[in-house]
Amino acid sequence: VDEHQMNLNKKANQIRGVVSPIRKLPHDILTEIFQYVCCGPEIGVNYLDGHENLPTLELSRMCFQWHDLVKSTPMLWTSFGSSVCKIANPDARPMFKLFLERSYPYPIDLKISDPSPD
Repeated sequence: VDEHQMNLNKKANQIRGVVSPIRKLPHDILTEIFQYVCCGPEIGVNYLDGHENLPTLELSRMCFQWHDLVKSTPMLWTSFGSSVCKIANPDARPMFKLFLERSYPYPIDLKISDPSPD
């Protein structure tokens, strides 16, 4: 009985996600919100560091609808940042290349910080 109840609860939670009010927002409104999150002056920096914070990728992983919207919106890929030590790391190159390709035809805003005290 407990397993059956858990399965029913799981299905109910999945259905709630499908009818969530945010799914009713038009794509242009979602795009505006996503631009603020991904490219805004204070919050939205796709910053590759020891604590990866890439809002564009995070949003694209939420659901299929958001994935398709994020992937097809070049403006959301125009902000990329890293520290001096991380940008030179070969592992960062494919990520930067992805942002560069997906931001086309817009220029990319590359932010490089230097965490050293000098």
